Amino acid sequence: MTENERRIQDEYTKWDRYVDVSKSNLEFEEHFDKWNYMDFDKTLNENLHTPGQIFLYENITSNYHVYYPKMSVYLNTLPCDQTIEYECFDFRRTWEYTTSFKLINNVGREYETMMGEQPSLLQSHIQWSNYIMIYGVWNSKPSWREMRRAYEETWWFHKTKQEKRNNKLNKIINGYN
Repeated sequence: MTENERRIQDEYTKWDRYVDVSKSNLEFEEHFDKWNYMDFDKTLNENLHTPGQIFLYENITSNYHVYYPKMSVYLNTLPCDQTIEYECFDFRRTWEYTTSFKLINNVGREYETMMGEQPSLLQSHIQWSNYIMIYGVWNSKPSWREMRRAYEETWWFHKTKQEKRNNKLNKIINGYN
């Protein structure tokens, strides 16, 4: 890894936010069982099978960090040892177009650049110690309403059952289905 690649990675980790989830959090365990990549097709009645499908997911690391939801384009699924690996390409996030940081050019001078100007990378996730939860799958870019419904299901924007019930009632009353 070059020094510039290391700087880009360091800058990205500063801005890529996550929440800690306790191992003993029963509500999270239920949520994970419902939206886990291996079983999400039971919940959504949809499956990732065609390259180019767009999906919304949250990444969970082995130390129980749940990262902010990301939209991604599905590319491929590969067998990997006793599990699977999926490849995708993440959409740029808003903060990437507003975050600048310093890099070093080929003559050794520092210059400032935007995170959004860096090349996008192919994401490869192995379902071994890190997992993903998928909340929506679309064949074309979803409308903001479809995205909003999917985002409301994520752990990042987690609400209790009572809060979800009240939100649904408010949407029905105010005509925002």
